[in-house]
Amino acid sequence: MGSMVRIRLVATPASSPGFGVSGRVICCDSSSGFSKDEAVIGVGTGQVDPILTLPRASLVRSPKLLTLYEAAVLPTTVPQAVCGLAGLECGQTVLIRGADSPVGTVAIQIAKSRGCRVLATGNARRVPMLWDLGADLALAEGTVVSESVHRVFDAGNLPTVHADRMELKTATTLAEQAGLVPFVDRICPPDTLTAGLDHVVWQIGRLDRARG
Repeated sequence: MGSMVRIRLVATPASSPGFGVSGRVICCDSSSGFSKDEAVIGVGTGQVDPILTLPRASLVRSPKLLTLYEAAVLPTTVPQAVCGLAGLECGQTVLIRGADSPVGTVAIQIAKSRGCRVLATGNARRVPMLWDLGADLALAEGTVVSESVHRVFDAGNLPTVHADRMELKTATTLAEQAGLVPFVDRICPPDTLTAGLDHVVWQIGRLDRARG
């Protein structure tokens, strides 16, 4: 069995098997490559607790350009987005439904980084956000899209994908090199977990940062 790392949980978007986490290292052995208080993200299993002990292989360093609240959604959203966009080529058109969701916002940015044309639909109040993310056409959910597309990406109907270490590194690379900014919609902060209220979520909708 590989080395284990103990972290203090900062945020998690879910409390189910294969949940994404972000936190800071409390203790680890020298072979892990981490240092105390270093910011990390990864995938947890089992019970969500304020202190987690996870395999080194399930953790990577958190992207420096993101807060730990933003980074917590990467382990679940990026693998789903990459899976749903698999095979999509430069110049092709994708229709992303539910584009205002955490995985939908990530899918927009990944598709654009591949040179695809993106048509995005979501809640009418969040349409401006979809434009800001780079969608070529952003519409309110329910609007009929007459343009032909090569792929329909339905953010609300995707298989569960658990990130491995390679996918976690892909997530951090996208955040650091492509400027990927996830939309954080639902996050469980550790104080709710400590109180036994893991069903309580903190709404912190993002994307109010200046985008360069």
